[in-house]
Amino acid sequence: GLVGLYSTALMVSEKALFIPKSFARVQYSTIANQEDANDSISTTFKFLKLTVWITIPVLITMAIVPESWYLWVIGTGFEGLKSVMLWIIPGLFMLMVSNVLSHYFSGIGKYHINSIGSFLGLITTAIGGFVFIPIYGIEVAAMVTSVSYFTLATWQLGVFYRKTSFHLSQWLIQKEDWKELKKRFCS
Repeated sequence: GLVGLYSTALMVSEKALFIPKSFARVQYSTIANQEDANDSISTTFKFLKLTVWITIPVLITMAIVPESWYLWVIGTGFEGLKSVMLWIIPGLFMLMVSNVLSHYFSGIGKYHINSIGSFLGLITTAIGGFVFIPIYGIEVAAMVTSVSYFTLATWQLGVFYRKTSFHLSQWLIQKEDWKELKKRFCS
């Protein structure tokens, strides 16, 4: 049924988060052991931008792969999977950002920031779920999921920005960022 189609679309789409989740674990252990707040911010920002730049191509690839390929892997009976995934993918980008920021806030002991963000996402899901999904169906369920992820990540980005005042130019990957990544994962 539709619930199976939605859960399958979500499960397949979330495979794109494998790399960011791996980065976040290393990030958390690094931050938890850093004493300087500026080092924690710098570490988080490096992981955030590397995660963004590595995940974007994965999400784009998932969006352009034909539905027939997904059906070949998963099997028939999941027609419509791609249209649901296309609504989930933008939210997954924000969930990936949230994942990195969640590990930052946890690493510095500010768990309440993650709790507030999760509560905002829950409220978004509850309202969107009760108001829109019964009327509009499965694709709106995917949209509500994405909006919930956007709500969570926007809250965390706002808190992070107020703490750090990062600039858009900082999103560009520098040679030092790749060296840092290699050092952390290859040593």
